[in-house]
Order: sequence, then structure tokens, then C-alpha cells
Amino acid sequence: MDTRFAWGAPVRGTAPTNYVVRVTSNSPGFVYDQVQNVPTTNATFKFPRSPSAPGSGNATEASTPYYTTYTVRVIPMNGDVAGDPLYWTYKYEHWKLNNCYDERGQGNGLGTVGNTALTCPVPALTTAGGYSTLTLAWQPAPAAVSYRVTVISNGRATLYGLDTATPDIQTALRFPKASGAYGQYTVRVQPMNASGAGDPAYMTYQLGEYSHECWKTGSESL
Repeated sequence: MDTRFAWGAPVRGTAPTNYVVRVTSNSPGFVYDQVQNVPTTNATFKFPRSPSAPGSGNATEASTPYYTTYTVRVIPMNGDVAGDPLYWTYKYEHWKLNNCYDERGQGNGLGTVGNTALTCPVPALTTAGGYSTLTLAWQPAPAAVSYRVTVISNGRATLYGLDTATPDIQTALRFPKASGAYGQYTVRVQPMNASGAGDPAYMTYQLGEYSHECWKTGSESL
């Protein structure tokens, strides 16, 4: 049976060039792990289906391990730059075919790269030559070969930030020691390899003249 999954395009940022869609069975009794790379906001996956019994319409097979739940992950891509993934739980049944449950904020890191976690609190600031240097660090993801690191000022006309890729599990960002640099920033780190992207990790960072701190609200996004 063909099942078509569809989603909306992002409402912020650059328009995606393609989407990586992965569907994986949540049951150890049935192995299903399929990936598609599509240019549109929908993808169709094929699932096994039992014949229907005459009269009742019930499945004729006694054992139907493919009637189970699946995790659906959609991640927008702009070339090799990945956005934030969307997750659903899809419950596949013989009778009911439209059973999708939004797992927003509850993604389980489905993918081939693995996930990371930002280290917070951050190390002490070092100051020299009119600059304050922030060192950011994160946990290694199991299959990552690089990390996309983005730091953006929150709601400020004067922007200081960073957008880079690094093979290391830390990087440094220099701020001018001036009032225009003080304020809150969103920090995002996403593990990458040639096959795709893991889920990004976020935190909020606040820089002051004589101090800095970080925290996680769970609602950060870029």
C-alpha cells in the first residue's frame, strides 16, 4: 500500500532545495527503514498489506507485524545546509489509514548521524586586545564528521554572530568589548556527515560587560 506524507514549507529562512524523509518502524518485530530525498513537500512510501477477508474486511493473516507504529522524520535542506527536522508518529492499521501524531519537540534523533548536546555553563570569558572570546563546546555525535555552528544576535539591529562548519567539538567566537555586542544570542550546533544531518542543539547565550551566562528554554529556533 502506498502512503503519502505531506508537510508545509518553512515560513522562515531560505527556501529549501530538497527534503530528506526517513520512515522507520518502531517495532523490533518488523524491520522497516526507508529514506527518500525529494524536491517537493510530499513523499510516498510503500508498506506491506494483508489481504482483506470477504465480508468482514479484516486482515486475513494471523501475524501482521507491519501493522505497527512508525517514526517519520522530515528535514529541510538548502544544498548541504540542514534545517530543523519535523517528526510524526504514524500508526499503520488494516482499517484506518490516516493516523499521524505530531511529535513536535519530541524527536528521537532518527537519522544516520546521531545527536549532540551543547555544554552549558560555558567557560569563563577571556579578554584581550579589546575583544572578549567565547569558547563553545558540545558533545560528539556518533557518526558526525563536522558540525554546523550558528550564533545569531536576538532581535538586535547591530549583529554579531557566527556561521561556520568545523570538524572539532568546540569553536571560539570573538566579540568586540563594546556595548553594541552585549545582549542575548541564540546558539545552534548541528552534527553532519555525507549522508545527512542530525538534530540541532540550541541554547540561549547572554553576554554582559563583565559576565556571561547561558541557559536552555526549549523554544530556541533560527
